[in-house]
Amino acid sequence: MSYHTLTEETRRDLAEGLLRDDWHSLAEIAFLTEFSEHSALTRAFKRWRGMTPKSYRKARANP
Repeated sequence: MSYHTLTEETRRDLAEGLLRDDWHSLAEIAFLTEFSEHSALTRAFKRWRGMTPKSYRKARANP
């Protein structure tokens, strides 16, 4: 596994965990996962999961 792949998986896993908690804003999650802004997090999350972080959060809240 390459360093880049490991970094991406770690950021994805951390973002998913933080999205499960309602008290973190997207801006905070972007900061904590070292994205430059929440739009960069949104683009990456769409690439990882095929949905926006907001949609992911809603789907997790209403299974």
